[in-house]
Amino acid sequence: RQGFVEYFFDKENGFSDKHKLENYTWKVDARFSGLGSIHIMPAGNLNTTINEDDYFKSDLNHYIEGLSRIDFTNEKYIIKKFKDILEDLNDSLKPDIILIDSRTGFSDMLGIAAFKLSKMVLGFFRNDAQSLPGLHFFIENLIENEKLEPCLINSILPESLSLKKQLFKSFEDDV
Repeated sequence: RQGFVEYFFDKENGFSDKHKLENYTWKVDARFSGLGSIHIMPAGNLNTTINEDDYFKSDLNHYIEGLSRIDFTNEKYIIKKFKDILEDLNDSLKPDIILIDSRTGFSDMLGIAAFKLSKMVLGFFRNDAQSLPGLHFFIENLIENEKLEPCLINSILPESLSLKKQLFKSFEDDV
């Protein structure tokens, strides 16, 4: 299935017959979603199978072409495009909630998706030296944007309850 990047590219380039959201999202089986429904829009399709009838020849080529044309340096442009896609998702699927899994680290996507378009931000962090700079960056951005409701999650904890408590206390101290 195609995903976010292809939808962004197709919509931007006027491929109107292609930008029906069902072509870019997966509906999760009811045995996993219960009485509700869950739709997933992946980042994109990296399938390398060649299709001679397709302009792009493969899903991977379509994804790479789309990704290369998204200008992440123009914040106003990218925010407007993200809002347009969120509006399309709202109009088509009428979700109760939209979750955006933005990349970890200090990427432009994190800043745009998490801090410019969201009402609530969930930050998943481990309690280790590798995660601390990202945790501090995350908290500094939350302080600057008081409209966001934060939720910090200490992830990847060990099985041992005593070690879990120790790591949580250390995480709490860092926060």
